[in-house]
Amino acid sequence: MPFIFGFANYLVPLMIGARDLAFPRLNAFGFWLTAFGGLLLYFSLIGGEGLAGAGGAPMWLVRLFAADEQGLLQGAQHGLFGTLGVLIGGFGSIATAINILSTIPHTTR
Repeated sequence: MPFIFGFANYLVPLMIGARDLAFPRLNAFGFWLTAFGGLLLYFSLIGGEGLAGAGGAPMWLVRLFAADEQGLLQGAQHGLFGTLGVLIGGFGSIATAINILSTIPHTTR
């Protein structure tokens, strides 16, 4: 999804004849939120079980939603980084989408 918004950031102003998107600061904010969310998601792979990253990518979901208390406690930090990474990256994507959707009617009048 970040690649799609990256291409949209480049192509939408070219297609409508604008110099840039309507809100450049919102564009930068969305980019940095997406980048920070991606880093948190990346660090969730190594956050729970040391630098070896034993368990792999989908294990934080399994441990986060485990039925027993011990499984939930072992994967809490591991799953928290992953969940926050997806949430923050989603907010960055929403900010970029709002910027793109507000640019098109703003410049085509």
